[in-house]
Amino acid sequence: MNPEVVMDVGGWEDYQSIKPYLNKPSEKTIKKEFKRIGWE
Repeated sequence: MNPEVVMDVGGWEDYQSIKPYLNKPSEKTIKKEFKRIGWE
């Protein structure tokens, strides 16, 4: 999910505030996102 949406819904005002709650993406997720935007 878009971090900006989560920030807005959760009340965080800046990215550094939410960063500790975000997971590092897996290699599978990274490949999926690159494929989605055409950067295979």
